[in-house]
Amino acid sequence: MIDLLLQKASKASVDWQRRIVEDVMEFAGASKVTEEVFEQRIALCEACDNFNPESRKCNMCGCFMDVKASLEKMPISGAKIQCSDKINTKW
Repeated sequence: MIDLLLQKASKASVDWQRRIVEDVMEFAGASKVTEEVFEQRIALCEACDNFNPESRKCNMCGCFMDVKASLEKMPISGAKIQCSDKINTKW
């Protein structure tokens, strides 16, 4: 279910991706960061060379950054959400 929602996000607008975040959070009991933290994270992503502005995905990890930057922890596993660039971690 989650995989299907995230696959649909590849062709989605930012608003649609944010709706997907809400669906994932409801389905998996995930928690969302504050709007301030989201804005800080997404600004760092948008300034990164690994960010693809057309798909709004990270070229390093393949995540949809409007989704990833919104979540405090990974749904279901509870793993900490962080920048995928292990050498130049942004957040």
